[in-house]
Amino acid sequence: MLGLEPDVFSAILLFVTSCMSMPAYISQLYTILKTKSSAGVSLASWSIWTFEYILWILYSFIYTKDIYFVAVSMIEFSLCFFICSLIIKYKPENKKSIK
Repeated sequence: MLGLEPDVFSAILLFVTSCMSMPAYISQLYTILKTKSSAGVSLASWSIWTFEYILWILYSFIYTKDIYFVAVSMIEFSLCFFICSLIIKYKPENKKSIK
């Protein structure tokens, strides 16, 4: 495809998609940490994405054995898991019960 070997094309595609998704995670992390609030952030959605990356890690480790794919999946899982943790920590109901 595009005159590239399949492995090269896959690596480029994985790199591009990873670069496109990282700003979304960083933006969400920054907003939650800055405001100390997770109001309006869906724990259900982020939990599903976290579980999705567990499956991607298994797939990339078992089937593709591509260390870059495994690493990217683990990084994205870690970010999703961290966001889920922050959503729980900074839930508006938790703030009320602390005061």
